[in-house]
Amino acid sequence: MLRIASEDLPGNPYQAIVVVTRTVAIPWKSGSREIFVDNLVMVGMSAAHSGKDAEDILEDTQRNILPRFTAIRGEAN
Repeated sequence: MLRIASEDLPGNPYQAIVVVTRTVAIPWKSGSREIFVDNLVMVGMSAAHSGKDAEDILEDTQRNILPRFTAIRGEAN
């Protein structure tokens, strides 16, 4: 699972931060459990472009990373 968030830096309308947190879900008891894998933080990009940068990260991940994984049985991608 990827969580991608972008926000303006407080007090600076010209810079923003994008955070990408990656976790994986494993079968666990009667459901699944998320396990933290890594975190990517980018600071100092233009606030005007932060949303587009987050969108580009998501598109790249869907195109290049997600195809390497298979869904947990019974789960949808």
